[in-house]
Amino acid sequence: MPLPTPPDPRILREKLTASGFIRAFDLQPDGSAKLTTPLSYPDGSPIEIFQRDADDLFLSARFADGGRTFQYLGGMQVQTEGHEKREGLLQEVCRSLGVQHHRGELTVALSPEADVADAVIRLAQACIRVADLHYTLAFKNKTDFHQIFFADFLSVERPDHLENFSIEGRFGRNVKIDFFVRKKDARDHLIITLTSTNRTSSHAVANDVFCRWYDLERYKNDYEFLTVLDSTSRAFHEGDIDRVASVSRVIRYPDEAGTLSRLLAA
Repeated sequence: MPLPTPPDPRILREKLTASGFIRAFDLQPDGSAKLTTPLSYPDGSPIEIFQRDADDLFLSARFADGGRTFQYLGGMQVQTEGHEKREGLLQEVCRSLGVQHHRGELTVALSPEADVADAVIRLAQACIRVADLHYTLAFKNKTDFHQIFFADFLSVERPDHLENFSIEGRFGRNVKIDFFVRKKDARDHLIITLTSTNRTSSHAVANDVFCRWYDLERYKNDYEFLTVLDSTSRAFHEGDIDRVASVSRVIRYPDEAGTLSRLLAA
């Protein structure tokens, strides 16, 4: 039985270009390919995928993130090894998307009959989900503020609303929204809450909110974009808040609870 051969770079380029998912396709000095996707890490840097040797006689190709995802987590002072919760989340991401964690890289292996574009997309999605593990640093804070905002404000004012849903944004990416508030005589509101007590992670948290609003830009004439900022937090740099304010209205809660009440009144 003949052994699988690595995909020809020209054929690989054609398949991936046809998928519409790859933003750039570059050949490396060793003849392998570097793929730039339209997806990005929370800090805005693009997710790049690298072709690797198959390392198996029965595989035709292997792709990897070049270790960039774990480099990003390391820069955020987040370690997965020895942390039971994060290791469990990492394993779940790999299992659900059919990727592997090997020597600091996220990888996906292809059999000769595999869909190359599907494999690359799954790997890029895994990069995003693993990079999001840095939010476990401030997860308790985010949850607390979200629950306090819900209990102290939304449950009292009782606007017609939905909690925790997604809207399709740029490139078909699902964008998470904390609250959707329906209005009778005005545009409905989309709300994202923003909090952090950790100055190390606050920049990335604010950037993530900015990116979510940016990805929903095409809906700006249909909805009011509202970021509810935890006014008890002193972790954010004003430059980060100003950036969020360039794509949404920012209301500091509870300091501006009265303003928020008027905005969301039926």
